[in-house]
Amino acid sequence: MPDFSTTLLNAIHLLHEHDERPFHERLFDATSLLFPDTVHTFQLWRKMDGHHEAAMNIDFGGKAAEIIEQAGRLIPLQHPCYEYVSGGGLRPMRLQDFASHREFRKTDLYQITFCPIEVRHQMSIPLITQQHIGALVVNRLGRRPFSDEDVCLAVQFGRFVDQAYQTSVVLANAMPQRAAMAEIDHTPLRRAGLSRREVEVLHWMSQGKRDKEIAIILGISYRTVTHHVSAILQKLGVETRTAAVAAASPRAELP
Repeated sequence: MPDFSTTLLNAIHLLHEHDERPFHERLFDATSLLFPDTVHTFQLWRKMDGHHEAAMNIDFGGKAAEIIEQAGRLIPLQHPCYEYVSGGGLRPMRLQDFASHREFRKTDLYQITFCPIEVRHQMSIPLITQQHIGALVVNRLGRRPFSDEDVCLAVQFGRFVDQAYQTSVVLANAMPQRAAMAEIDHTPLRRAGLSRREVEVLHWMSQGKRDKEIAIILGISYRTVTHHVSAILQKLGVETRTAAVAAASPRAELP
């Protein structure tokens, strides 16, 4: 009998490696550890304007881009699970919980995305952020349906998918600013009594980052960041973050 606890821990570790690979590649590798006989898509729709983006590890030949475009248009109209996710549903769910296979076969979406790879069973792990709604979609080939145990495992995994994705977004957005930070002369701030880490925290404060985002970027805890912020305010003799950035800008030439 497989050791699901060890497999889940390995999958979570893979999710949080945050190496140079795109997030979806790590996500698909981690999902394959938990559900080895599956293929996957990662679908996102931007709440503001409905813009769709997706990645997959499914071989549609030379038609992948076309199928992604068609799926992005048809899923909100024809996929039984979409309304659940767009309404804020967070629990992983099986397609069979919302519609029978016979009913779903009648849709254009089924003919375009399911038929070419002979998918019969699908489970979606919702992902909802401030900007997007979407899901990690796990597709199983063959006749074996997703079990209740599969759904329970997906519930545990889904919590970490959300965390890893939002961490990945913060780190990706910070990458262009890391290079600029290396060129800034922080000597005046160090002479003012700030430690190296406090200077780094102050830099990201000047970029409008919140404490939780700074913690992710620097790889330290949220509580440690708040301690650094308090020390920065005290050393610069100010009471607010805005005042700290304003006071430090002439000294360190913060952008």
